[in-house]
Amino acid sequence: MVNLTAVIIAKNEEGRIAKCLDSLKSFAKSIVVIDNLSTDRTVEICKSYGAEVVIHEEKEYFGNQRNIGIEHASGEWIIQMDADEIVPQETAEKIIKTLENPG
Repeated sequence: MVNLTAVIIAKNEEGRIAKCLDSLKSFAKSIVVIDNLSTDRTVEICKSYGAEVVIHEEKEYFGNQRNIGIEHASGEWIIQMDADEIVPQETAEKIIKTLENPG
């Protein structure tokens, strides 16, 4: 597994977040979810995947959510995603290959 942290911003994404997390588990060493006060099961689902969940309300500029995620990232590399995005397996394999052999 490469030293990569996935940073995901989310709010009320219980219907989509599991697919996103599933697409990351083969290559992301850690996952940080910045949750914007979800009222559904989003936080519970993320924690069940072992993600670090940071609760932060943001009403105007969602770039702040990403910046908070970067501050919490422990990996040498970071991938930023929205909760409704997935990384196809062939793309994950390319990411792993590139990060393991950057030269």
